[in-house]
Amino acid sequence: MNNNNNNNTQHKIILKWNKQELIFDLQSTQTLSELKSLIYEQTHILPDRQKLMGLKLKTSGIITNTTTIDELNLSSKIMLMGTPEESITELNLSKPVQPDLSEGQEEEQQDTTWIEDPDTIPLDKREEVRIKLERRINTYQGKILNEPRQGKKLLVLDIDYTLFDHRSAAETGAELMRPYLHEFLTTVYEHYDIGIWSATSMKWIESKMKLLGIEAISQGRTTNTTFNYKIIFYMYVER
Repeated sequence: MNNNNNNNTQHKIILKWNKQELIFDLQSTQTLSELKSLIYEQTHILPDRQKLMGLKLKTSGIITNTTTIDELNLSSKIMLMGTPEESITELNLSKPVQPDLSEGQEEEQQDTTWIEDPDTIPLDKREEVRIKLERRINTYQGKILNEPRQGKKLLVLDIDYTLFDHRSAAETGAELMRPYLHEFLTTVYEHYDIGIWSATSMKWIESKMKLLGIEAISQGRTTNTTFNYKIIFYMYVER
């Protein structure tokens, strides 16, 4: 009985999330699923939407919801990614509702097609477009990593759902990155300069680039000579 108590030791798990530090005390026999339930209680991020960056096993293998706390390597920093459910609900409610056109409404629309369509005004002449553009210029922040090359066009890539499989249940960089990601970037770099954009903070961009191995290749800090590309800049929206 005493041996069982000794084996079931307590672990302190510290997560970084939105400039907050979340601390959880769990027994070694508790599972990742139980940790995610505790995370939900504090953050309201559904377990399926939680992404734990930097979570690793002590040995090789795949992390699942049944993985025990004792099987995890908790020596490295762990970052939590995810959006609280109420924030997602607010975003969905803010979307404009498309009208359900009845036959009468369709006829009314047809009768008023002679009115000038504002969409025919060129984009560069629209006042609302100019205001939005100025706001974007003021809120976007960038970090220059390499000088652009003469004569190359620019390709800007988003991270989530493009380079990084945000919906995946996987946790490691090798599992989260899109198949043949480095081959793709190497081929693209022959013709384009590459920029990275994200709606998250610079901290998250840098964390994801390290996790995917993009930063090491871009900065030449790898012995792997198969892939050759550089990232020109990171860009994000200042919140």
